[in-house]
Amino acid sequence: MTTLPVPPSEAEIATPPTSVRDLLLAAALVAALLMLSMLTDLLQQNIERGARIRDAQRADATTLVSRSAAAGQVLQDQRLDLRAVASVIER
Repeated sequence: MTTLPVPPSEAEIATPPTSVRDLLLAAALVAALLMLSMLTDLLQQNIERGARIRDAQRADATTLVSRSAAAGQVLQDQRLDLRAVASVIER
């Protein structure tokens, strides 16, 4: 004949952990959750910092390209001026 297990009483269910082991496990779980939260915050900060750095690099690259184009135009204008001077000298 098999006996059915007796369900725990409400008092047993509502009893908080009293052993040192249970308290240490609960404290370790809380510490792990706090560390996970801190890691998540740190990763988010790094993502935002990386995005700001990439935006600054793009702005710098755009500035360099526009300055390079302007410098190229100045050189082209100077070459045309030198050719005009050379043609006048040759005449």
